[in-house]
Amino acid sequence: MGVKDVLKYVLALIYSFIATSIVVSIGIIVIALVTVVGALILHWLAITYGYIPFLILILTITSLIMAHDLLASNDLSYLSLGGPFLTVLKDYAVMTKHLAMEMGISDYVNVYVSPRYLLAAFVCRLCGCFSYGIVLGPLVAKFPLDEARAIIAHELAHIKNGDVCLLSIITLPHRVSGKLLNMLKSVLKLLIKSVIGWIFVPFVALAFLALLLIHVVMVFISKSVSRHLEFRADATAAMYAGAEELTRALVRYEEVINEIMKSLSVGDLSVLGSLDPRAIHVDLRKYLSKRLSIWDRLHYAFLSTHPPTEERVKRLLLMAKYRTGKLIHI
Repeated sequence: MGVKDVLKYVLALIYSFIATSIVVSIGIIVIALVTVVGALILHWLAITYGYIPFLILILTITSLIMAHDLLASNDLSYLSLGGPFLTVLKDYAVMTKHLAMEMGISDYVNVYVSPRYLLAAFVCRLCGCFSYGIVLGPLVAKFPLDEARAIIAHELAHIKNGDVCLLSIITLPHRVSGKLLNMLKSVLKLLIKSVIGWIFVPFVALAFLALLLIHVVMVFISKSVSRHLEFRADATAAMYAGAEELTRALVRYEEVINEIMKSLSVGDLSVLGSLDPRAIHVDLRKYLSKRLSIWDRLHYAFLSTHPPTEERVKRLLLMAKYRTGKLIHI
């Protein structure tokens, strides 16, 4: 790990700790006010000892949240992917093992398929930042073997580059704020229905709006970082699985999504069980010449965790041209 990588982790940890502390402080204040007893305790502590106990409480809770997320969190449980909804793809696991060794990844990475996510293709943490797995949707598992290998290489690249742990650190604040926002919504509903609870509604509503604004900013930061990491993972994966294979996999993935959306728009659900990704025509020219609409640009600039496929395709084809001196056959 180079100096730049260490610096990235340090900055990410500082940002995550400060942002999560702000979220935790809002949560403590709201809970204390609503329970009344908590407010009296905080008031007594502030008068007797100043704000040091409150600060210690915030820092302790934040430290525990971060420690659990980095050392012991399990994304399979968080995403409800365990049990009968998750199976191990043994053939892909063997391929992944060899590919991981080639990429210099010493950890054993299993490959799972989940019918809950038809087009899933992501790395999940099995034990904090120490153990990982790759989850594929049943449709992605049906991709041509070389393209499926490229997709797995892309996910392994996230592990090799340290993206999974880095992004976990950066996304922690908005994951915590998201849960707190859901809790505040429930609290507001209870207060509105309560006989005397309406007294606290303005304060809780104000806290909700303030937290929502903070949440939006943190999500924007997380998604901006995520898009940058996706480009880097593409470049790494292309070195081991081929730029052409990854390019075709990305285009096929996009086309499968388009087919599903077209069918769902007319109320046809049969496509979900009959769609064969291998039968999808892959036309790279369309993605080289396609221009994004203003709405698509706004979506990718503010809402998406991934860059537009068009931009990824162009970068990969350019990379292949510089490395081989030849254009990919399209």
